[in-house]
Amino acid sequence: MHSGNERLFSINSAGRRRASTLSGSGSLTQAYGAIASAPVYIPSNQQGWYQSVYIRGGDVDQVAYEFDGISTTRQSDLAPIATLTSLGNQEVQSIRRTPATSNSSGLAGYINQVIKTGTFRYASADVGIGGRFYHQATVEVAGATPDRMFSYT
Repeated sequence: MHSGNERLFSINSAGRRRASTLSGSGSLTQAYGAIASAPVYIPSNQQGWYQSVYIRGGDVDQVAYEFDGISTTRQSDLAPIATLTSLGNQEVQSIRRTPATSNSSGLAGYINQVIKTGTFRYASADVGIGGRFYHQATVEVAGATPDRMFSYT
C-alpha cells in the first residue's frame, strides 16, 4: 500500500519492450530502458550491469533496489546486488519518496522489479537483428503448479 506522498511510475512488460532502446545498445535486454521511460535520470553511454540511476535529484547511492518488494541493495556501499534484467518482469516500478512500509533504505526513491506470477503457462520468443554486431534471440517460458508450490521462469 502506498501513501499519497510518493509517486509510483509503473512500466508493464509491453511498455518495457517499447522502451528497451532508451537505455542504449548495451542494455537492450535489461530493465534500464523501462526505468528511463519514468521520470528518472540515467546518464547516456552506460553499458551492461549496475548502471547509475538518479531519482528526484538524489545521488546514485541514495536509490534503493527491490525485487518483488525484497531489498536487493547491498548495505555496505548501497549498490544493487542484482542485475536489472528484463526477463520474467511483469512490471518495473520507479517510486519517488520511499514510503515507510518499504524494505529499502533509499533516500531519493527506489526501483522495484515485479516478477510474473500465477499458474497460467506462458511462452514468448523475441528475435532481434541489427547492425553488424547485434543479433539476439530470447525465449521465455513460465508457469506454476496449481498450488503455486513450484514455479519456473
